[in-house]
Amino acid sequence: GLSRPLEGEPARLAKASRERSCVTVAVDVPSGVQGDRARADGPSFLADLTVTFHRYKPAHLLQPAAGQCGDKVLIDIGIPEGWHGEAGHCAQVNGPGLWTVPGLEIEAEAHKHSRGRLCVLSGPAGATGAARIVAQAGLAGGAGFVTLLCPPSALMEASTASLAVVTKALSRDGSFAEALDEAKADCAVMGPGAGLGETLRERVLSALGREMALVLDADALTVFKDDPETLFEALHARCVLTPHAGEFDRIFKGLRENCENRIEAVREAAARSGAVVVLKGPDTVIGSPDGEVRDNVHASARLATAGTGDALAGLAGALLAQGASAFDAASAAVWIHGDAGRRMGAGETAAELLTRLPGALEALRRQRAREAAMSRLTPCTAPSADH
Repeated sequence: GLSRPLEGEPARLAKASRERSCVTVAVDVPSGVQGDRARADGPSFLADLTVTFHRYKPAHLLQPAAGQCGDKVLIDIGIPEGWHGEAGHCAQVNGPGLWTVPGLEIEAEAHKHSRGRLCVLSGPAGATGAARIVAQAGLAGGAGFVTLLCPPSALMEASTASLAVVTKALSRDGSFAEALDEAKADCAVMGPGAGLGETLRERVLSALGREMALVLDADALTVFKDDPETLFEALHARCVLTPHAGEFDRIFKGLRENCENRIEAVREAAARSGAVVVLKGPDTVIGSPDGEVRDNVHASARLATAGTGDALAGLAGALLAQGASAFDAASAAVWIHGDAGRRMGAGETAAELLTRLPGALEALRRQRAREAAMSRLTPCTAPSADH
């Protein structure tokens, strides 16, 4: 209910509390923080612990307010059943209970071509690193066959991505759509390190014309910054856009500033573009064109290093190639990527993140197996007195 910044004695106390070493506990949200806008426009308390009720508010999950809440505890205060009809959620906290991951368990008759074929567009020589990370993450994510399409001059450099990644030359004048057909691609990832220019723009539009699953990131978004409507008109429901804040602002100009918070900005972006939108950050937000939004806080600040976003694009592409829906593929990829980030140690970079992805996937597989085993258990029935 905060409608203006704290003033007078409350403002003085908020400032004074930050200069003392006592523990501060907030009820609902720290005073001075706006619950919906997830920020403070004036003096505010900095809490070590925030106890809130029934459901989280945006301020508990979105930065910068989430950082002011400290540890968060959600408690039940007895709101009766049936409240959903009057007050639905604005978003869901992203987690494994919302989606399934293809490929965690592999059928006995599976082979590499049945597990999804992923194509990755590479940049020129000297700029293939991002695409190589995408390709390796695609393999780790379970895609059975990954092809790296690159300029002829970059073929030798790109071939160092992985012994298991196939590299193919694609000349500047070569048809990207034909290359995808030849590779029998189920999904393609475009943008990381691809380089800005008319060639990339034409290739994105040609891939969109095939209505196949696509992950568009980095340059594949920025190349449309002067004409985003052309991109939006071509997008479809099997597309996932994975911008960081700067890329988001280039194609959704002014949207973040004009919306109440990141959740509402992503909801509007997904509706406007007709695609799933993943706004990356410490609180990555995933939005579907139908208005559903998921907020991911299962991650680590160690992901704030070059190349980790490319790994996310590759992981999302792998799940799409294996048949997941765009919204679930994006949501699962963000959570698994975040879990791998939580396994990173000091000094580790995107190269080490790639080695953490299998551990995150295996932990999720074991969790699913335990849950399935528990669901099959039949409660024991005590013998009756007659026996």
